[in-house]
Amino acid sequence: MTHLHQILTSRTQEWAEAGCPCPQFPAIAEILEFQVESESGNLRCLRKAQLWALQTYGCLRFVEDPHIFEHYQQFFDKPRDAGSPKIC
Repeated sequence: MTHLHQILTSRTQEWAEAGCPCPQFPAIAEILEFQVESESGNLRCLRKAQLWALQTYGCLRFVEDPHIFEHYQQFFDKPRDAGSPKIC
């Protein structure tokens, strides 16, 4: 079974590898691209985890955009088991 965080991680990774395109706010891609030196590939100001957090936020906010519960409904249309905990 694939979990939501795994799906969102792969989508974020695909978005980051594509150059973080964001047609509504093109500066987002420019800011994230600037964080990595083009010649060496080293990070300029942020640590790897910080850059990943910004990429994840950018992907969720500007590309995916639905509420987190809508992600569950989109990716997991299988009904809940009777014994599983209720999600509010």
